[in-house]
Amino acid sequence: MTQYTNTISTFELLERFPTEESARLYFEQKLWNNKPKCPSCANQTPTQVYHHPSRTGLYRCKCCQTQ
Repeated sequence: MTQYTNTISTFELLERFPTEESARLYFEQKLWNNKPKCPSCANQTPTQVYHHPSRTGLYRCKCCQTQ
């Protein structure tokens, strides 16, 4: 039987990320280190990658228009 050492319980998960917003912010920080980057064209210019105002967590690149 395989033992996993880097796992947490459901209780620990909900304690660490009580809301969807907190989980999204954590993973965005891990993925981009607070510097969003387009996965399609790799655009890293902060003025060209922006947060969509009406849909939380949706980003669109102004350079290639990819979401």
